[in-house]
Amino acid sequence: MSYQLSKKEFYAEPLAKATGISEEFVKEAYLVFACRHKFCRDICPNFDLTRREAHTSYGFHTSILAVSRGVGQLDALLDDFTYCLECGACELRCPNTSMGGDFYRRSTTTVDMVRKVRRDLVADGGAIADWSAVKEYLDEHRGFVASQGDLVTKWAEGIKLAGDMKTALFVDFFTATQGTEVPRLAVQILARLGVKVGLYTTPGVTAPELLSEDDEEWKRYAGENMESFKALGVKTLVVTNPHDYALFVREYPKWFDMGDLEVVFVTDFILKKMKAKGVTPSVAVEGQFAYHDPCTLNKLVVEADSPRELIAMVPGAEIVDVMPGNQWKYCCGNGNGPYRKLHPEMAYRIGQKRLRAAADLGADTILVACPHCKDQFTDVKARAGLPVEPVHVLEVVAKAMGIDWTTTSPTVG
Repeated sequence: MSYQLSKKEFYAEPLAKATGISEEFVKEAYLVFACRHKFCRDICPNFDLTRREAHTSYGFHTSILAVSRGVGQLDALLDDFTYCLECGACELRCPNTSMGGDFYRRSTTTVDMVRKVRRDLVADGGAIADWSAVKEYLDEHRGFVASQGDLVTKWAEGIKLAGDMKTALFVDFFTATQGTEVPRLAVQILARLGVKVGLYTTPGVTAPELLSEDDEEWKRYAGENMESFKALGVKTLVVTNPHDYALFVREYPKWFDMGDLEVVFVTDFILKKMKAKGVTPSVAVEGQFAYHDPCTLNKLVVEADSPRELIAMVPGAEIVDVMPGNQWKYCCGNGNGPYRKLHPEMAYRIGQKRLRAAADLGADTILVACPHCKDQFTDVKARAGLPVEPVHVLEVVAKAMGIDWTTTSPTVG
């Protein structure tokens, strides 16, 4: 992996009604406003449903420009800025990034911008409707910190982990409590490959939602992690949740010297070890599967290959879904921030569209590489009654390696 740096120093200047908008921020907004292509609209899963331009990267930037020129008020923007999934599709499709970013050094960073506007306007006295659901989620995770050692290791009962932390598994609170199959299967698959990993037990609050509320608090937890990695001698960090992986790739390098720390997503790590040891799964798992690219991998860090390569190694398994670039318009509906908690009905409709697309392909199983996607699709399936089961990629790989694991999928189970 390679670290991405999208840090813009002028984002540190707080937005406030009394102080207005800095000229650097105005220039940033104008570069998107001046684009007549508006590619960011058609690729946005939210715009696909609302058809409101104010809910797109173009709309966000144009709103900032308008306020800077005396049209509208800052505090009136807050609601529109909640309609962002933070999936990163608009950044990839923006000509400022894809065509002029390398030359002009002015790529579009909509995700950073949206998070900044939210937290600045709230700090300036604004209020986000239904933020209580987000706050409750963050407070729950803050409460986990006091007993995080026990919480993060509970999923590993009965599994032997290495004492050496040179290669360490990073498991966040969400995965440790609601996606436990991911680390359990990862460790068992690696054990079959003769690879031992230690477990990092003090992740702190890693939820990207925190970046829309208090980035200083997020940096404090991240800084503690960096200090701990160094103290424990961690050289390779294997991350189980792609939301965390995107943070390590995009956010950590803005504030910390990553040194020689190698951060790798779990499917990349497993694939690399399989190739190095010449091991391939031998148990057939017959089926035609849909595969949903997590936004965090496919769009935010543009690393979509390893889950697909792992599936391709499984005897009898076939992906019958569209390629990664054509999935930029998709999202499970959870988003990479507070979207699902603020707009549950919209989140459901976005997820329903994705599951229906999988069902139309004749697939009864949709494979995912993200615990949040699996959680969201599980809820959508139950409500919509669609005959498509969400299953994590590692469940299929484990089955193909002869590891005893029962899924809910009629094909994989």
